[in-house]
Amino acid sequence: MIEIIFHGTGGQGVVVAAKLLADAAAKGGYQAQSFAAYGGERRGGKVESFLRISEEAMLVHSKVYEPDYVIIINENLAQDSAIVSGAKDGAGILINSPRPPQSFPLPGNLKIHTINANLIAAENGVLLPSGLPVVNTTIMGAVAALVPAIGLEELADAIREGGIPSPEKNIKAAQEAYHKLKAQLSGTTTAEPEAEEAPEVVAERYPSYRSKMPPCEANCPAGEPIHTTTLMVQDGRFEEALENIRAENPFPGICGRVCFHPCEADCNRNEFDEGIAANAIERAAFDFALADKLNQPTLRDKSGKRVAIIGSGPAGMSCAYFLALLGHEITVFEASPVPGGIPRIGIPEYRLPGEVVDREINQIVELGIEIRTSTSVGKDIPFQDITSEYDACFIAVGAHGAMKLNIPGEDGPGVIPGLDLLKDIALGKEHSIGSRVLVIGGGNVAIDAARTARRIGAKEVQIICLESRETMPAYQEEVEEAEREGISILNQTMPVQIHRTGKQLNKIECLKVTGGSRDEKGWLQWPEKNEGTNFMIEADSVIIAIGSSVATPFLPDNVEMSGPLIKVDDLGRTSVPRVYAGGDATTVPGSVV
Repeated sequence: MIEIIFHGTGGQGVVVAAKLLADAAAKGGYQAQSFAAYGGERRGGKVESFLRISEEAMLVHSKVYEPDYVIIINENLAQDSAIVSGAKDGAGILINSPRPPQSFPLPGNLKIHTINANLIAAENGVLLPSGLPVVNTTIMGAVAALVPAIGLEELADAIREGGIPSPEKNIKAAQEAYHKLKAQLSGTTTAEPEAEEAPEVVAERYPSYRSKMPPCEANCPAGEPIHTTTLMVQDGRFEEALENIRAENPFPGICGRVCFHPCEADCNRNEFDEGIAANAIERAAFDFALADKLNQPTLRDKSGKRVAIIGSGPAGMSCAYFLALLGHEITVFEASPVPGGIPRIGIPEYRLPGEVVDREINQIVELGIEIRTSTSVGKDIPFQDITSEYDACFIAVGAHGAMKLNIPGEDGPGVIPGLDLLKDIALGKEHSIGSRVLVIGGGNVAIDAARTARRIGAKEVQIICLESRETMPAYQEEVEEAEREGISILNQTMPVQIHRTGKQLNKIECLKVTGGSRDEKGWLQWPEKNEGTNFMIEADSVIIAIGSSVATPFLPDNVEMSGPLIKVDDLGRTSVPRVYAGGDATTVPGSVV
């Protein structure tokens, strides 16, 4: 096994260099791993990156402490001999410098080499917009000259595939550095250690493997390539970044606005300041790429298979997108007059403009997909007709039904399901809600309904919910924005009865509760009532947003259910052959992603 440490400063591409060299070694048939000691990648801060290469499976995943090679990209760091502490006897040291090796105060038992990577990069036009040379790919070529396990052709391929701007210029610089260092090495009498000469790893009979993907990507619900996308946006390559995202997620415009971005919470930068703004970067890729002119991906040859999809929300249209890429003929059945599901008719315009949803839906339709709107399965077309006419069916009806409070006075005028209000407003319908509105619920629909009520004329809007402030399922930033708009929130409060004068709703009786937490699956744990804490809230309308339910009356009895949800296996298969299901119809209703 060969172990290498890279030393540099932020902005020199130290981490990228180790990663692409690992890719090159892997292309040559070796096992390779690269990782960084994050935290110094801002410009000027010290950065360390590590690379291991072996012919055998590697069981070690710690930092490198006794390297076979030390690569120093900033020559100022080589003025301190501590930079090579721990290096093996006879280790190769490569320094980016125009000066000769003997000018550095390093131990005599090391094989020191220098390469003027700054000059080589500049002469080949590998420059920042400021005119400064970018040296990491040049250094990679010199490393390939030192380490036999890294082939020059494999390195060129790794640079082309690694999202590096102007790849051919970078490859030319790497090749020049490779040949210059090879010429230096030809005068040495002691050959550099071959990969196969390195100490072998003592492998177990059944080795253990671990994924080493970036934590942000591991925690991305859509599996987006966040690292490479960030690099592309940083370089202003917005169209390329957008295509990079759409390889995994066809809705970057939507997700860039409403995703709850758990990736940012797991970003390594949080150890030092704050996470990379991956959500804003995704939105920038969409907004700046003029997505309506985006090149469509290449479709495979027609498969001859026909697939029906019930529902045009995120799950249904994502399925349609990827199946269309595989060459299948897709027909989507949508009960609403417009496609897009909750993003189109359930999220307010101020959070997610309808034109953004329409643009992304249209890009999918352009792949040859047919959408039949205002077509309700079970009402306008029998489910049995779909299963008999198509080779497969994917059910993605979402969770559009309203859950009820089951309290006295609920069934009467002035009580509005939250999702119904949002849908009506999105479709241009009017609502008369009065000046005082009470919203019941602690999730995003409740927050959206409350803020929408303010926008359509309500003067006083309150929210009550069973959860504490800390356990509200609504996104914290949305809660804070609602409060800034003058909406008050009463936590751990339960509605008991809706009171009317005649048919006119005028007040809601409530009481305080204890508890209101949610389990690991997201289900609310019923709280304890605090008897004797009853009080009244005056209101002209009540908006109920305590959750949504799945409505699948069209399903035959042989489709197995898990409570109110469609039961599926790990591959999304239902109990009926050729019938699949996904999205909110199969799990606890959650976010768009």
